[in-house]
Amino acid sequence: MAIHKHGRYEAPNHGNIQKQVKAAHWIFDGGMDEVKTVTPKCTPLEGGYIVLLASSDGGVRIGAVNAPMKYCLEKQRILSKTGITVIRVAITKPWHNYMQLKKRVVVSLKGCVFDGVCYYEITVEKLKQRVDEILD
Repeated sequence: MAIHKHGRYEAPNHGNIQKQVKAAHWIFDGGMDEVKTVTPKCTPLEGGYIVLLASSDGGVRIGAVNAPMKYCLEKQRILSKTGITVIRVAITKPWHNYMQLKKRVVVSLKGCVFDGVCYYEITVEKLKQRVDEILD
């Protein structure tokens, strides 16, 4: 075991431990119905969340917010006017530098098709993997 500069121990690489750590970055992954009960609003001292919204048109929207329930409901309301529905939501744990994290994720998506609103040709799973890579 070794101690890194930031004070964390480097544990031996066991497959189960690695999967548990990666799953620990995400507090929610599911449909719009359960979002209300899972994620509370963060105070400015707690930071904010990264939210990934997959829509029925094949696009994925990325948001950095401190109130994920309000953000998801607002996006669902806007999209429903155009006939698009939100089919999946993924939310990270609160992070202090959540805006910088979103910028790093957006920079990593340079090769993806972006229409000014959402990214196409990428799935929520791939985006979750990129966020995990950035956080690790």
